[in-house]
Amino acid sequence: MNAVQREFTRVLRHVGLRVTALQLAVLSAIEGCPPHADADTIAAAVRARSGDISPQTVHNVLRAFAEAGLVRRIEPAGSPGLYELRAGDNHHVVCRRCGATVDIDCVTGAAPCLEPSQAGGFWIDEAEITFWGLCPRCQGEANARQSAVLTQYTKAGLFSKVGKQTPVFARFSTVAGELGSADTKRDPHGFAIKFYTEQGNYTPVFFIRDPQKFSDFIHSQKRHPVTNVQDHNMQWDFWSLSPASRAPGHVPDERPRHAA
Repeated sequence: MNAVQREFTRVLRHVGLRVTALQLAVLSAIEGCPPHADADTIAAAVRARSGDISPQTVHNVLRAFAEAGLVRRIEPAGSPGLYELRAGDNHHVVCRRCGATVDIDCVTGAAPCLEPSQAGGFWIDEAEITFWGLCPRCQGEANARQSAVLTQYTKAGLFSKVGKQTPVFARFSTVAGELGSADTKRDPHGFAIKFYTEQGNYTPVFFIRDPQKFSDFIHSQKRHPVTNVQDHNMQWDFWSLSPASRAPGHVPDERPRHAA
């Protein structure tokens, strides 16, 4: 029995559990697996070490360990139960994109870390805190990545070379909707994109090439300030005075034409 197994034997006896080869194998598997492994990953590691052992048997041992406080089981939203040997003095931060989970030290240094304003008569002994965000790898993938060299078409720095990464912000919103409009109303649901480049913030031009006319377009789709109803005259005024803006609404007639 090596030093690690002797330590596992000590902690098993300390929490009142029997020392068996299976329990030692499960503890060794938890230590050898990546941090915050799920039960299936741990079971596979146990089988690799000790032969054919059913997943349910490993689940039962993990449940006994968690009840005895020997391991900690966490279950972030959308994730299976995860197990770790460090218990009681740490919180977690979870990547909302890939699910990567990392330990962070206790907020105050002692459980329960948070004191509720009202406990409802409960004696609070633990607070499980999960922080959410994007891990470094997913942050890099969230940046805009160009797939082709576009230098022949533009001098913008964000398109200067293949693989160049540029932070980007996107905002989605309704277009024709207004205060009190129904969510089920048919609407384009437009979006706005802003690239943060070395030359400054860059926003692609809308189909209205003059950005100053965008507010005029939006006002033409809303209610008339006097009558409080939609006014087709306002819409016609905008389209007729900005003929270039009619292109997105034009559908070419592709029906076959027959000679007379």
